[in-house]
Amino acid sequence: MTYMAARRDKRIKKILVASSICDMFKAYEEREDVQSALCTCIGGSPEEMPEEYEKRSSLYWADEIKIPVLLIHSKGDTKANFDTQAQPIYDKLKDSTACTFIIHDDDHHGFREEDIPKIIDWLENK
Repeated sequence: MTYMAARRDKRIKKILVASSICDMFKAYEEREDVQSALCTCIGGSPEEMPEEYEKRSSLYWADEIKIPVLLIHSKGDTKANFDTQAQPIYDKLKDSTACTFIIHDDDHHGFREEDIPKIIDWLENK
């Protein structure tokens, strides 16, 4: 949702994203525990509704994000896979905008207290 808002709302000047999903196709494939919820929310599976999954997958339109992005992700995150979610969106974003990537070597999902000073510095200075 953050990427979608940044893409559409010119009032947004920066975004901060932690442990996010950027490829809904891969999320569906990798997370059997959320397949039912995705089908309910989106209206079907990726095979049935590919255009709807693409609309919700920032990886497919990352080049449209033109504002600074701070990404935070852990390599061992089991809810949002680092190799299929975080690294690919960073690789796309770094070509179209200023993108800072904070990588942790654990399995934490989400924000962490020790990142707060880095986040504040990024918000105030970048």
